[in-house]
Amino acid sequence: MTGDDAQVGDWIEERTIDGPPRRGLILDVLGEPGHRHYRVEWDEEHIVVHFPSPTARIIPGDHATR
Repeated sequence: MTGDDAQVGDWIEERTIDGPPRRGLILDVLGEPGHRHYRVEWDEEHIVVHFPSPTARIIPGDHATR
């Protein structure tokens, strides 16, 4: 699933340099197709506006748990 297909309730997973991937819940989808970004609540329980990297993975909300 691409970033442009993400919906509220889906999860985004980002690789990290020195640890396990970060996973966050998508709370809002922002921007236009091709320039999507999201309001995300990360596992660390802080909320940010996030611009995904090219390696970000979107996980449909019905297939992921915290």
